[in-house]
Amino acid sequence: MSRSLSLNCEELVLRIITTNRVWHDFQELLDPDDPIVKAQRDTKNRLQRKLLTEFPDRVSPVFDRAESETAGEDIYSLKLREPIQLPGDDRPYDHAAHVPHRLLLAWGWDPANGSAP
Repeated sequence: MSRSLSLNCEELVLRIITTNRVWHDFQELLDPDDPIVKAQRDTKNRLQRKLLTEFPDRVSPVFDRAESETAGEDIYSLKLREPIQLPGDDRPYDHAAHVPHRLLLAWGWDPANGSAP
């Protein structure tokens, strides 16, 4: 049985941010190659792809030089065109975490050349 996950933009951003936090927490607690750590990263990436695909008018990949230098590869922030206030949080979010350029390319996006699927 296949279940479709129908979420609005705000719900997706909330799930991305929450999953990203859990992924980082697990990285500190467990080996980076642990299946639980990889599963959290992969879930975050799937949600990010869904956000880009379903809400291209509300989000765009923006190159992040500082994160790229730290990671040793090109990293993009998924910048929200309008900040989102999430429930239970005092600050508005203007991005939905970071994603490596290689994943954007695999998804058919090349922000460096201005192309989207």
